Parts: sequence; structure tokens; C-alpha cells
Amino acid sequence: MYAVAASDTAKPNRLSGLVSAIAQRFNLNVQDVQKVFDDHRAQGRATMEQKFIDRINALVAAGTLTQGQANNIFSKKTELETFKASLQGNTKAEIKVAIKAQLESLEQWAKDNNIPLKELGFAKWFLHRQHGLFWK
Repeated sequence: MYAVAASDTAKPNRLSGLVSAIAQRFNLNVQDVQKVFDDHRAQGRATMEQKFIDRINALVAAGTLTQGQANNIFSKKTELETFKASLQGNTKAEIKVAIKAQLESLEQWAKDNNIPLKELGFAKWFLHRQHGLFWK
């Protein structure tokens, strides 16, 4: 089984304008409003992570995946998070090339580990949501 690990990756705040507007409109401290946004985002990420873990663990319990395959999926997810962080500062064109190569590698990894691609929904979601690319 796998458990949620706390992780906090520093990321530019895309909502800073909204945070400032709320703080100004309601005469609040910007840092206090930002903390509410950050806490909400962290809770949402933790909830998504736990749902993913629960889904993979349920597949193991149902016999759809082995524990070894589940462990490989969890490791690959961590690897993809590192890959995502490595894309910071690259151009859109560079990111697109890197993601295409990562997708090809991921498909081969799934074949090599006998893991159905549908169980890699986290990768598909990440690539689509973050970079507008689609799974083959």
C-alpha cells in the first residue's frame, strides 16, 4: 500500500491579482488572503493524491494490478512530477518536444511493466492539463 507524502513545490502564483483584489476590496492583509488560497490549493492536491492512491490500492485489492505494478506506478508518478518540475523555464516548443518524448517513454514503460495505460490516468491528466497535449 502507498500513503500520501507531503510535497510543496514552489510555483509562481497565477492568482496573485485576484488575491490582491480580494485583500484590497475587503481591507484584508494580502498575506492572509494568500495563505487561504495556498491552504485551499494544498488541500485540493492532497485530496486528489489520496483518491489516486486509493484507486490504485483498490486495483491491487481486486487483483487487477499486483503490488509490484502498483509500486511501479507510484514511482513513475513521482518521476513524472520531477519531470514536470524540470520543464520550468523552457519554451513551449521545448516543452512540447520533451513531453512527446516522455509520452513515448511512458508507453514503453507501461508495456514493459504490463500496466494497462488506463491505469496511468495521472499521466494523461498531467500532460493534457498542464501542456494541452493529448494521449495517443
